[in-house]
Amino acid sequence: MLNVGIIGFGPAWESRYSPALRKLRDRIRPTAVYDVVQTRAEAVALELEARRVDGIFALIARRDVEAVLLFDANWHAEIPLHFACQHHKPVFIAGSLGDNVSHIHALQKDAANHGISLMPELSRRYTPATLRFRELLATSLGRVRRLRLELTLPTAAVHPLVPGQSNELDLLVGLVDWCKCVIGLQPQSISSRVVQPAPSQRSTITRIREVDLTFNRSATDGELGRAEIRLRIPGSKLSPTESDMTLHCQADCTHGHVTLTGSDQLAWRVGNTHHQESLSTERSEVELMLDHFTRRILGGLIPIPNLDDVCQSLAWVQAVSRPSGEETTAACLLPGKN
Repeated sequence: MLNVGIIGFGPAWESRYSPALRKLRDRIRPTAVYDVVQTRAEAVALELEARRVDGIFALIARRDVEAVLLFDANWHAEIPLHFACQHHKPVFIAGSLGDNVSHIHALQKDAANHGISLMPELSRRYTPATLRFRELLATSLGRVRRLRLELTLPTAAVHPLVPGQSNELDLLVGLVDWCKCVIGLQPQSISSRVVQPAPSQRSTITRIREVDLTFNRSATDGELGRAEIRLRIPGSKLSPTESDMTLHCQADCTHGHVTLTGSDQLAWRVGNTHHQESLSTERSEVELMLDHFTRRILGGLIPIPNLDDVCQSLAWVQAVSRPSGEETTAACLLPGKN
């Protein structure tokens, strides 16, 4: 059992985190909670049978808090995260860490120096569809040759606020990380361009960001993998549909083809055999992330992402990002070995 302190109960608490904690109550015990809204903190403390504390630092310093779940970080998280490192308290971090790569890297270095884990919520890695996709890659489909991803940037007005999807930069960082994760390699090059939508789309979409990545299989065979991201950007007064904001991915693999729709729908084909799978009864990505975090903290060897994963994808996206009113095409080669 892991005793945790919880910070922040924002828009995603009721729909996203509370259900996962209820399912993990035999592994995770909330002992202290904090929120800037006192009445909200009191209500959650009563619900979880935990103690409400008056500040972030007071929560982190408590002896009955072994780890911290940072569920709402709509403020600069650097200082409390450094404070958690000093108290040797691992942290699960929901939401954005901002856009300063050097600051995020410093946080990871601080955590490594203190021997603790700071786990970012890279939730697309943990969806039921992703886990099944990776299983099929290892057994039936072979390597990914080409990924094609398409979705519309979610808007807070019509979509539950999910960490990592609140703005264009954060969403692209998560998508690039997902491509790297399923292909299993570091990209060798990245390019980006801004294009105008087709006339039929202009009532809901103002522009489209296209990001392409290439992955070199080896220096000897020269085989390439490719990922193509097409992100539609709605205007401030426009309301895309739920279907538009659902991630659609098509993957061409060595031995077959896969289509992923959202977090729990998957169809795949090998030869003349077709399969359609609904994974809606599987554990949610949030439950699985918190389970892995808990197992790692309690002494397990299960791998979890860290802030270096965020730094990599953020640096890659920033390398080719331009304000929409300026340069519309950019490309760069990325250093490093696979």
